Amino acid sequence: MIILNLKIVNFLLWLFVMIIASYFDSKRYRVPNLLFYIAIPLSFLINTIEFIQDLQRFVEMTIATIIIVFFLEFLAFVRALGGADLKSFLLFLLIGIPIKNTNIAFLSTMILIFLILLIGLIHTKYSKKEENTFPLIPFICLIGTILLII
Repeated sequence: MIILNLKIVNFLLWLFVMIIASYFDSKRYRVPNLLFYIAIPLSFLINTIEFIQDLQRFVEMTIATIIIVFFLEFLAFVRALGGADLKSFLLFLLIGIPIKNTNIAFLSTMILIFLILLIGLIHTKYSKKEENTFPLIPFICLIGTILLII
């Protein structure tokens, strides 16, 4: 019963953070770091509490997180995404792992990253503006929530 409650808490954390981040990304094109500085460690703590009895699952979660972080760092290096977008993907992975199993959460994160990069690429190609700033977090919120539910 407590695991079910932690899954619900993690999902509600995702919705709360992503709705606020979507608002800031849409209105100001900047998302406060404090939002993610609180949510990511809190999600990691929730996962640690849930997986404390299952060491193998905890190790899988840690390895999946490290792989995604290296991939996200590469995307940041090539300036494909903004910092808040990258933190949103990391939060999605950390919240997706307890809701799904580790492999499905990892695959869902990769699907989410691919779809968001595709949306950004399409926007960049067909944008008439000089500046290609485009709020992606609302799309991350929408697609991520759908992936967490299905």
